[in-house]
Amino acid sequence: MRINGLMRNVVLVILLMTAGAAVLRAQVTADDLRRDIRPKVIDYKTVNGATLKLFVFSPGDIAPGDTLTTVVWIHGGGWAGGRPDMFFPHCRYYAARGAVAISVQYRLFKSGETTVFDCIRDCKSAIRYIRAHAAELGIHTDRIAVMGDSAGGHLAACLGVMEAFDEPGEDLTVSSAANAMVLYNPVMDLAVESWMKLFATTGTVNAEELAQSASPLNYIGEGEPPAIVLHGFDDTVVPVDQAIAFTRSMAGRGNRCDLVVYGQTGHAFVVLDYQAPDEMVVRAIRAGDDFLVSLGMLTGQPTLTAGKQ
Repeated sequence: MRINGLMRNVVLVILLMTAGAAVLRAQVTADDLRRDIRPKVIDYKTVNGATLKLFVFSPGDIAPGDTLTTVVWIHGGGWAGGRPDMFFPHCRYYAARGAVAISVQYRLFKSGETTVFDCIRDCKSAIRYIRAHAAELGIHTDRIAVMGDSAGGHLAACLGVMEAFDEPGEDLTVSSAANAMVLYNPVMDLAVESWMKLFATTGTVNAEELAQSASPLNYIGEGEPPAIVLHGFDDTVVPVDQAIAFTRSMAGRGNRCDLVVYGQTGHAFVVLDYQAPDEMVVRAIRAGDDFLVSLGMLTGQPTLTAGKQ
């Protein structure tokens, strides 16, 4: 597949995995992230009898008046699976970097009960709750970065570019929009066979129209929050051309969108203890960290390495 010809203001990096690649001296290792440091748990929403939670990792005692950056992680799992604790290690890292890090629970897809649109609504509710409670969380309302993998990357992108699908009855004067997006192998276009079954309906709106309406690729305009999209060239779950199409569309409308394509890399390469080795996971986390540093949301250099040096 050809991936050249991107616009000049799109950053495309091809990184090939090499054994024994050197890493910078760091203070935190992948094993440190596996330590069982438990989060503060906050109920942020009750809907249809289900209470949804935020899992909050803070860098220490929050002092009155603190205005820290917030990093919000959204897990993947095809909208029907996955768990918030998949990204507890990542939250521990960003708390060590001085941010408030939060992993979001959202309703999972269940045919006849919940939809992908409910997943979007819940994530928008989570951001709205976080922003409305900024003072007690010790965060800055304009420094909220969303990060997600696969279906979680889709939901994170929705928080960046999509104004539709708010939960009825919420205070819409509080924005649910992210200030930055870090998107790992995200689904950008749901109108393909792999995901059309999620939108099967006997109503007047057909599945393709519903899938199109849930696709971030169809919502990109001017003035979108800056983004980085990280994808594996060998991803067989979400084709890399979705990442390229999103990046090209963002850049074409004057938005910053960096694209990193990793060679010899498949799907879900940012999830610890899943398929990717620690070195690959660390590389992906550090890339997101570098992006936030470039935006002024974090300072200094990434402090994560795969192992002790």
